[in-house]
Amino acid sequence: MLRVTRASINQAKQQWYVTAAEDDAARESDDEARHQAMGEALAEANERLLEKEVARSRLEAECRSLQQRVAEAEAAVAECERLKEENLEAWKAKYDLESTLSTMNAQLEGVQRERDGLAQDLEAMRRQMAIWQDRSAGDSDKSEREGKLLQEQLDARGAELAALRGHTTEVEADRDRAVQERQRAQQERAKAVEERDKAVAVIAQVASLQAALMEAQATVAAASAAAAEWKDNFLKERAVRRQLHEQLQVVRGNIRVMARVRPPQPCARSVINFPLEGLLTLQDPTSCRHREFEFDAVFGPDADQGRVFAEVLPLVRSCADGYNVCIFAYGQTGSGKTFTMQGPTEDPGINTRALQELFRIAAEEPDRTWSFSVAVLEIYNEAVHDLLALSSATGGSGAPGQDAVARCTRDVSALGAGELPPNMDRVQALLWRPVSTPDEVQDALREGSRARRTASTALNAVSSRSHALVSVKVRNMQEGRPVTTLMHLVDLAGSERIERSEVTGEQLKEAQAINKSLSALGDVISALQRRTPHIPFRNSKLTQVLQDSLCGSSKVMLVCNLSPEAISTQETLSSLNFASRAAQVELGPVKRVTADKQASSGGVAGASEGGGDARPSSACSSPTRGPSGLRTSRLGDRASPVPSVGGSPRPSGSFAKPARH
Repeated sequence: MLRVTRASINQAKQQWYVTAAEDDAARESDDEARHQAMGEALAEANERLLEKEVARSRLEAECRSLQQRVAEAEAAVAECERLKEENLEAWKAKYDLESTLSTMNAQLEGVQRERDGLAQDLEAMRRQMAIWQDRSAGDSDKSEREGKLLQEQLDARGAELAALRGHTTEVEADRDRAVQERQRAQQERAKAVEERDKAVAVIAQVASLQAALMEAQATVAAASAAAAEWKDNFLKERAVRRQLHEQLQVVRGNIRVMARVRPPQPCARSVINFPLEGLLTLQDPTSCRHREFEFDAVFGPDADQGRVFAEVLPLVRSCADGYNVCIFAYGQTGSGKTFTMQGPTEDPGINTRALQELFRIAAEEPDRTWSFSVAVLEIYNEAVHDLLALSSATGGSGAPGQDAVARCTRDVSALGAGELPPNMDRVQALLWRPVSTPDEVQDALREGSRARRTASTALNAVSSRSHALVSVKVRNMQEGRPVTTLMHLVDLAGSERIERSEVTGEQLKEAQAINKSLSALGDVISALQRRTPHIPFRNSKLTQVLQDSLCGSSKVMLVCNLSPEAISTQETLSSLNFASRAAQVELGPVKRVTADKQASSGGVAGASEGGGDARPSSACSSPTRGPSGLRTSRLGDRASPVPSVGGSPRPSGSFAKPARH
């Protein structure tokens, strides 16, 4: 009867797990649909707003042009009116003066003609009287002489008549000219009236355009308000969704992913844009398509080292609180991985800042006894080298010889994740250097950096030719018992295309080894994403070293470094796809390291000190699965429920979702 009850309970638990998983998938699908709908609505509102803004700008430009034209027309009308008034006054005065002058001239001419006529008449009368007073002449002679005199007077009157006719002709010509000038003035007045009517029409048109502009501005304001409301609601919904997603990530143990884009090279155009927080778009210059990628955090070229480390800070705090942590930088060669992890002395990267933060936490919590030690190694051509031991062997000067390199080459345990016996390290015989001050940390990191392999290629003047890993061992007392946690800071070598890097000889061999190990890491991430029964950790030394961190015993963060130039689009897209797959990996809830369960499988080297005998369970320690998709380890521990092998993996919220075209 007891067995039946336990079977019923187990069946009920399995049904509850399946139901919970289906509810999670449904809620995530609804959230994704709401997010997509709100994104489309926001995009449509932004397009409408942009159209209205363009229309408003065009109307404002037209309005300014029309206002200028109206002002010019009004000034012209005013000047025309003034000139017209002055012209009318001048013409009036001219007409008055000409009329007075004509009258006076006519009067004067009349007086002169009258005077001339009187003088001529008087002279004729005198001559006539002189003829008749001449007593020596006869009457016939006097009559003849008088006839001649009268004939002369007649001729004179004819000449005067001809002169009067010529004067009349001139007066008529003056009259015609005056009529023409009057007609011309009337035409000018008609033109001025026409210009005034045009100006009035323009003013009316401007008033109409102003009314249309006000209406368009009101429409734009309404559209802007609606777009702002949509955007505000969308951002609020997105913030809530991101917060819930982060909580879901903690429960599922997802790999946290952040992207960092370095500044573009001089005279190069960036093909990466940042429309929203945590979102970036990549433009393919060949197809002009845009692809969207969303991660836990996205940093543009203007982000400094402090902003990037602020995103990493919670994981450093978790390491001090008793969790194993792994942070690694991934990207093509020359994308800024070493700058992000190591950084220059004046602006250090994650490695130095993480150690400084641990020292700060230890100083704020003096009631707990703290100690820190550092190990630095590299994976070069599928061989693991202890860089601190190599630096000590060469005295920190000169290139190491083959004998020194051979002595500092370390073996990696072939046991699977979670299978290391107590007090056994993943990488054997590493040199752990105790550090207690930031200066000691800088010295250790500087020694390891000097011993690391670098070379100059066509893509990077100082190209890392190996994967570098800085391990930090943190020991403190909890409840009177020592607890050891590990933090691994990994600077992966950059992937590169041989035809672009133009490497030959030994560098070609290095590039092939780098690409092979990164390809193996991609296969591991894909297998973890698909939750296949077999995870190919043994395909390279890199994945063998990182297998404990990738199997649920550590909090993991991937820093995806990107190059924004168009010529690197394919490599950038490959890095983004890798980061997207990594973000969908669910490693299961990470357990806190206790005094009874030390971090003996936490990564590069187990915490051999601390005396813990129990081995932690790992999400990757078993290729077998229990009923209903429950994954079980070979040690007997049961992990979180996951879908069956044949099912497709669920997307991890909206983060790192597949690219939209």
